[in-house]
Order: sequence, then structure tokens, then C-alpha cells
Amino acid sequence: LIVAKNSIGFTYINSGEYDKSLKILTNAMKQADELGDEFGMGGCLNKIGNVYWYKGDYDKALSYFTRSIKVQDAVGDKNGIMSNLGSIGGVYYDKGDYDKVLDYFSRSLVISQQVNDKREMGRIYFYFGRVYNNTGEMMKAFDFATLSLNISEELGEKFLLALNLNSIGNIFYTQGYYKKALKHYIHSLDMSKEIDHKLAEVRALLNIGNIYFNQCDYYKSIGYIEKSLYMQKEISLDDGDLLLRSTALLFNAYKHLNKVYDKQEVILLINKTEHIRFELNLRLYELLEDTSYLETAYNQIQAITNNLEDAAKFLSYPIPKAIVEEWEKVK
Repeated sequence: LIVAKNSIGFTYINSGEYDKSLKILTNAMKQADELGDEFGMGGCLNKIGNVYWYKGDYDKALSYFTRSIKVQDAVGDKNGIMSNLGSIGGVYYDKGDYDKVLDYFSRSLVISQQVNDKREMGRIYFYFGRVYNNTGEMMKAFDFATLSLNISEELGEKFLLALNLNSIGNIFYTQGYYKKALKHYIHSLDMSKEIDHKLAEVRALLNIGNIYFNQCDYYKSIGYIEKSLYMQKEISLDDGDLLLRSTALLFNAYKHLNKVYDKQEVILLINKTEHIRFELNLRLYELLEDTSYLETAYNQIQAITNNLEDAAKFLSYPIPKAIVEEWEKVK
């Protein structure tokens, strides 16, 4: 019964019905506690952690994942520990702490190789690719994303496949290959709809909107971003980073079309967001006309290039190049 409730709860997580998922999983956790079912308890704690992670409550997510590891360690559940280490790594990715991401996923990778869990290896390689994309190491990013993509295709893991298509789209986007990026985002969107994974669909819609924004097709951009925001509200998503990215991009498109937007809404979202990446800081500068965001973006770019062998190549990519050129004008 506990396993069945865990499975149902996980299904609700994927479809974005977080409140329903939390209710079922909390009930299953109480039953596991009453029965002394440590394996069941570890699984419930992990999935409740996933609910809070997807909702953007990172502290609660980390608390549940850590509790789950303690339970699973006590009963020698290697697969559970492996999964939780990866989930903690995923939370730290959203918090922007890439050293911890690589640390936790590397520890998870050791176990996944020991137990020969290809699905988990695929998830780990996916995150390695995301980290290296954000740190400007594009060859590493593409290599890991391709490894993960191959595993997802081999296993028929459509959710992981949708994520990887999105991730490879991000790599092409960073380098300025917008047509290739758009192709991957659309494929990811179609796959996300097919498996009814709302969060993956939300991200794909936003990324498509971002492509059209960069191509100055603001009406198309608005259409996709508004769909993404509608879905975020529909599934009660409270991910500060995602909401801020969506809203800032939408309002920037409004600004280009001389439409009215609410600056205060953006400022409230900024205060809720733990980590703001360099591209979003650029968009906030453009929207709010506050050079402190541009300065932060510039400093983030400098920090990345300090660790790159081919810094010139990274600085030639559209967004880093735009940040440096704008900062040179206004500093």
C-alpha cells in the first residue's frame, strides 16, 4: 500500500498536482512510521522532498532529502541514497552552488556505477552538462548532455529525453545558434506534452519565448511566455527563479512594444529569488534601468572567464558579449 501511494504521489508530482501529491505522500509516510517500514519511510521522505524542490522551497527540500538519506543509510538502501544525493545536487543547482552540485552528483555517480543504474547515470550526466553550460565549458557541456541523451534514448526514458533536448537547446542558445536551439526546444515541448510533465513543458515554453525575444519577434515571444506563466500559476509553482525569468522577459517584451507593466511585481520576485544568473541580470538591467544589475552580470562573466582556457571564445557568445559591451558604455 505504501509503495502504491508513493507511486501515485510521484505521478501527481509529474503532472504538477503538488498539493495532491503532498497529501498522499504525507499519509503514506505516517503509515510507514506506524508499521516501522524504514524502506517505505525513506521513499516517502524523498518524494516529499521532490515536491518542495519543484515548488521552489529549497530549504524544506534539503531537509527531507537529508532525513531520507539517514533512514536509507540505516537500512543499507544504496539506491535510495544514490537518488537522494542526486536530488540534493539538483537543489544546489537551482541555488547556483555549482561546486556542491558536482560534489553530490559525483558521489551519486559512484553508487550508480556500483549498482549499474543507467537511469541515474543519465540524470547525473544531464546535470553535469547543465553546470558546464553555465560555467562556459561548452565542449564538456555538450559531451555530458549527449551521454545523457543516449542513455535516455536507450532506456526509452521520455522525461529524461525531454530534459536533455531542452538542455542541448540551452547549449546551442548560449553559443548563439538560435535555429538549432529552437528545434530542440520544440522537440522537448512536444515530448513534455506527450508524457504530461508540466514542469518540463513550462521550461520549454519559456525557452521558446526567449528565442523569439532574442530574434526581436516580441509578439511571438509574449505568446509563449504567457503560456508558460499561466501553467506556472495553474500548477501552483512557486519557483522564484523561474517566475522571475518569465516575468522579466515578458515585461521586457512589453517594454519594446510600449505596453504597460508593473516594475514592483518584478522587484518582489527579485527579493524571493536566491540566485540570479548573468543573463537574467542583463534583462533586469534592461527592464529596470538600474546599472547595479549590469555590474553584477559583468562581474559574473569575469568570474566565469577567470576559470576558462578559451575566455575569448566565451566572450564572443551573444549574451556575454552584450553584457561586456554595455558595461563598457555605462561604467
